[in-house]
Amino acid sequence: MSYYTPAAAADGVPICDDDPFATDVLLDPHAFYSKVREMGDVIWLSRYRAYMIGRYAPVRNALEDWQRFSSSAGVGIEDFETTGHDRSLTLEEDPPFHDASRAVFSHVLSPRSLQKLRDSWFDTADGLVQSALHIGTVDAVAALAQPLPVAVIPQALGVGGSGQECLIPYADYMFNSFGPENDLRRASSVGQEDRAAWVTAQLELNKLAESGIGGDIWAASQRGLVDPDDAHLMVRALLAAGMDTTVHGLGSLLYALASHPRQWEALRRDPALASVAFDEAIRWESPVHRFFRKTREPVRIGDVTIPANVKVLLLFASANRDARRWSEPSEPEAFDLARNPAGHVAFGMGIHQCVGQHVARLEASALLHAMVTRVRSIEMAGDVTRNLNNSVGGWASIPIQITGC
Repeated sequence: MSYYTPAAAADGVPICDDDPFATDVLLDPHAFYSKVREMGDVIWLSRYRAYMIGRYAPVRNALEDWQRFSSSAGVGIEDFETTGHDRSLTLEEDPPFHDASRAVFSHVLSPRSLQKLRDSWFDTADGLVQSALHIGTVDAVAALAQPLPVAVIPQALGVGGSGQECLIPYADYMFNSFGPENDLRRASSVGQEDRAAWVTAQLELNKLAESGIGGDIWAASQRGLVDPDDAHLMVRALLAAGMDTTVHGLGSLLYALASHPRQWEALRRDPALASVAFDEAIRWESPVHRFFRKTREPVRIGDVTIPANVKVLLLFASANRDARRWSEPSEPEAFDLARNPAGHVAFGMGIHQCVGQHVARLEASALLHAMVTRVRSIEMAGDVTRNLNNSVGGWASIPIQITGC
């Protein structure tokens, strides 16, 4: 793969020789992020000849400044303006091309539009929690965090039929593809051609239920709000992006509650803390760990000037644990429901802030409602296993023990 390679690091920039995509880093990412934050506002990532930012303020500023930190060259390590690779819609488009699809997404995924799904999603979550309680000791990912999105997201989009078991590995590869050509990317690509063919077939207009979100997007294209070719890409983006990130967001929530029993008790005493619990969980362990941007002009950050036309790796998960922003009421490594997590960058910021965040919030609300209603205690029942991916974080396995009320 060809990457854009600037001639040299800017004057005065700290140099990091580590590989942020290496297995040892992915197994213990927060140790790496702590090192990056201590090095400075901007770091030169020598292995990939790119820049890297891990502190909260400059990460947030870059996310909000799409004019200077562009997504249209791709949010992965590959520079599409050099390689000619096709961009994904919305995520890797800037205005004005970004505007039409974003407007349609904002409408069909608004809290008001999603309200019609609330009862069925709450019922699904309740059934999963009851099944987990019947067993007692379960893997929270396999029993709760994964089956909830797999059950509700395709149905909400209007995707039916068999084959939905391919959605998790399909999405896993999509996020791995934002990284370098490493073992993770190669391993997750096995079978991807068949999975992509299944996904493509399900998203045609004649396959989608008219009453679903996918049907709503196609209807918008028929009204001329988006191009018909874009409608297909939009539905596909929801199916992929809404799967892995939501699984890991729910996993972070469950791990946080199981490993912080006092916070679980606080939530049981005051269920109104549910929304705080979800936001604090994805601040504490962000589903998306990193995306790239490309500078459109020289950008001065602190003592370093990043030149134009270079890739910059933004570490969302690092920013969300930066003590310069998150030192109260406890250290940033703590999951704390007394904290106000507003301003976290787990969903991004600015015009590229996650369009599906209300979907994730509704799923989290459904899961927490079922748990607060039916679960007396939740605690760890073994060691967690990290999910290894070039872009998203979270957990592959979270052994927990739960008891009913």
